[in-house]
Amino acid sequence: MSDAFGRGDEPERDAFGNEVRPEGHQWLGPQTPEPGQQQPPQQEAWQPPVAPPGAAPGRTPGEATGAMILGILGVIFCPLVLSVPAIVLGTRARREIDGAGGTLGGRGQAVTGIVLGWVGTGFGALVLLLILIGALVADGGS
Repeated sequence: MSDAFGRGDEPERDAFGNEVRPEGHQWLGPQTPEPGQQQPPQQEAWQPPVAPPGAAPGRTPGEATGAMILGILGVIFCPLVLSVPAIVLGTRARREIDGAGGTLGGRGQAVTGIVLGWVGTGFGALVLLLILIGALVADGGS
């Protein structure tokens, strides 16, 4: 049945969307079905969304980032001092990432730290070798 404004049997609502009941009506609370009647569907507990296959992995271990930074600084500034820790940290981070089953990211950073660590170590060894040869040649020529 409609009222003068064309509204049907919908309950009247206030400004906040709450149902307004006429004077004298009591709220009966949630209704439970009689025995033998169909139960209302129960709402399942919320589950966090699962990443689709091929999605980007989660967090990156700090050792992978540290290895990459030490590898870069080792090549540029102090090869023998910073490059060896870059190799160690990168190897540990790569092992951790590979063992996590795809839930950790940063494998590229760990490999970059390892490669730059070896490049820095080789560069530092070459510089030491050249200094040693230069010292021997200068000492033998006098």
